[in-house]
Amino acid sequence: MKTSIWSRLINPFLIATANSYANTMRISLFHLSKLYTAAQNDPYFVPFYNAYLIIHNAFDTSYSAFLSTSISQQGSGLSLTNLLAASTQNINGWDSLIQTVFPKGSEGYKALLAHGHTPFHQGGQIARIAAVKTLRDLLDINNATAALIPPACLPASFLTGLTPAKLATLTDLYNQIAAYYTNLKNAFDNKNSAQNNTGNHSTAAETARIDLCNEQFFNLNTFLAKYKLTPELAGGFFDLEHIRTHSQTDFTHIVKLLSVYTIVQRTLAPTDMIRINNTGPSILRFYAAHTKDEAIGTVFIEAAPGSNNDYAASLLGDVVNNHFIIVYNPDAVQTGSFVFDLL
Repeated sequence: MKTSIWSRLINPFLIATANSYANTMRISLFHLSKLYTAAQNDPYFVPFYNAYLIIHNAFDTSYSAFLSTSISQQGSGLSLTNLLAASTQNINGWDSLIQTVFPKGSEGYKALLAHGHTPFHQGGQIARIAAVKTLRDLLDINNATAALIPPACLPASFLTGLTPAKLATLTDLYNQIAAYYTNLKNAFDNKNSAQNNTGNHSTAAETARIDLCNEQFFNLNTFLAKYKLTPELAGGFFDLEHIRTHSQTDFTHIVKLLSVYTIVQRTLAPTDMIRINNTGPSILRFYAAHTKDEAIGTVFIEAAPGSNNDYAASLLGDVVNNHFIIVYNPDAVQTGSFVFDLL
């Protein structure tokens, strides 16, 4: 017969903070503050405070690194996306230059663009970058990429009889494509590096979260033993409100250029409080809407870059009838990022 685990043996801190580093930080700061106050008045709590401070600081460091690299990853991804978006315009220009040397349909033209323009604007990122590299190598008539042995450039038979001006055109075209390929490669490498860093920092933050929750669980049981006749005193050391509430109350995300992002669907009272921490470089506007991804209206909260403030939910608009909380990034240059808390 299968036996269910006794609920008293389940760590409630792990459950309450699952998938929410912001909630972890909120619960941890509460506990740390209570331990500090108790340690000022009773030496019994000093070792508990000192031990927990180390664990809290470890989580704080890893969580901050996770937020920082998450934003960096998004910026790196956008950089590569923007570069690849220019490939259609680039291949059109390169094609025009190629035709000044090799007429369309000639053997030289077909050698350079054997599959036309398709490889440059269709397929995955790696395939499109590889298409640029192949064209670069074919145009390397001066064997600048000397590591390619034998050279991958056009055979000499295609170059025989070309005027100095046409050879110069091919060299100039090679330089353009080589520079573009270098930028693509760097952006791709930076994106992967940022993803690896985010993964590493996410792992570190998750490990720190678990350590923190285990320490709180240890303190809870120790304090229950200390206050066995008055267990409510032990409860005062812990943020019971947010430990008992399993619905997500904090939301961390980025907002692309000139875009809206639906944060959550939730019924709020006008007097409910929210906290908006604008962690990015662009102005963000938060509002309540009747449907998901609805366009911004005339009522909203505008959060300046770097601001971290509390607001009444009524400032979002008619939250009684509009239950979608949405953020809009009006910036055409910079990606936004935020932490949104339901208090």
